[in-house]
Amino acid sequence: MSVDDQPEPRSENSSAPTETLAESFTQSKRELKFILGTWLFFFSWVGLVSYWLGYLPGETKVPVLFGMPSWVVFGIALPWLLAIGVAVFFATRVMKDTDLRGELDADPEN
Repeated sequence: MSVDDQPEPRSENSSAPTETLAESFTQSKRELKFILGTWLFFFSWVGLVSYWLGYLPGETKVPVLFGMPSWVVFGIALPWLLAIGVAVFFATRVMKDTDLRGELDADPEN
């Protein structure tokens, strides 16, 4: 292998255009932010609502709704049902399949 075959190292001040991230990576990053944000929202909801409605100092009677304590309905069952709806929305509208084969063919290093 001669010296001419090796690529020239880039300097930090090179005038070459900045490389853009691949489509699949940016889509994955978008999906990750959506999933983490959704998880954090429902995690906070379950913890805060269950604590707020479940801890009744001095009260002996727990409010009941649909045969369950109200904290279970609003702190567990409702967020679960909404999370299922969000998961269906995510799977049908947000999540996208990207063509990885096209990216590999365009990459000269592989």
